[in-house]
Amino acid sequence: THEIGLYDGTAWWRLRPREGTYDPANAVEAIDADIVQRHLFAAVFGIEDARDERLTFVGANRDARWLQERVDAGAARWAVTLPPVTMDEFIAVCRQNRLMPPKSTWFEPKIRSGLVMALLD
Repeated sequence: THEIGLYDGTAWWRLRPREGTYDPANAVEAIDADIVQRHLFAAVFGIEDARDERLTFVGANRDARWLQERVDAGAARWAVTLPPVTMDEFIAVCRQNRLMPPKSTWFEPKIRSGLVMALLD
């Protein structure tokens, strides 16, 4: 859907990537988390790694109001919201034998710690 929300402490902004910002044939590049990482965090703020300590990942259990309150309280300078990755996007990444971008997924229920699943031939 490419509807990215950005709160700057005064207002919420709706951002949409310009045409040519990503390659729609590359399933990973078409995911909003990757678009934001490359064109906002890396290009504007110089944050190359989504795991950088300057970024705080907030899962889907928090809403935009909570994020806005955190910015308004001075706990963060900006808040970014992303639409959830669709099943079609997830499958496209798998079919291209690629990895999902860091911090791009939120699954519930959570699998118990230590449980690993693998397809064995």
